[in-house]
Amino acid sequence: MVDRLLSPRGGRDRAASVSGKAPNLPAASDAASSQQNRIFFGVSLDLLYSSENIALLESGLPLPVHHCVRALEDNPIEGMFTISGSFAEIDRLKQSFERGERPDLSRVENRLSIAGVLETYLRELPEPITTTKTKPFMAAAKEGLFEETIITYLRSAVAALPPPNRAVLGAVLRVLHLVSIAASTLLSLSLSLSHSSPVRLTQNYSQLRSLSGIHDQ
Repeated sequence: MVDRLLSPRGGRDRAASVSGKAPNLPAASDAASSQQNRIFFGVSLDLLYSSENIALLESGLPLPVHHCVRALEDNPIEGMFTISGSFAEIDRLKQSFERGERPDLSRVENRLSIAGVLETYLRELPEPITTTKTKPFMAAAKEGLFEETIITYLRSAVAALPPPNRAVLGAVLRVLHLVSIAASTLLSLSLSLSHSSPVRLTQNYSQLRSLSGIHDQ
């Protein structure tokens, strides 16, 4: 699940919905011309967080992330990110976000589709949310035998994240935290997308949230 959640691209598209237009995002380069009509999905966080695109953010997060996280925080359910929602609904919501609309996610039939939209957003990022810079730290944490050593490497991994990545990751961690409370077992975490052991990450989840400065809202 973790590899599926935070790996860049690959897999099926997911989606989300809204009302009201947002400005078009300029193409990052000629190589990105095929994505010129995209404003969120498949767009790098560096570009999305640039000053000219500030209208595409809400509470410091890309609009799809903000709206999906709020909806999931209001009603966390077991099975998020492990059970698929409606692919048709996910795609419809995704296209709605890409048109710059703001959806009323409380009207979504299958709430797992909202998690599917968030999953799709993360998977379609050009680079994993944990970035390639954290790979050495995450690999070392995976091999760590003692909790103190693991926490030290996780601290280094969090410190290596750019502010936009940290903000998005923090929002996802909040949702997973609420799901872990509602469910009997903690769902596999996004950070394992960087190939860390889900078991180790689960065992040290509280410490990681504390180290990264992520607090419940």
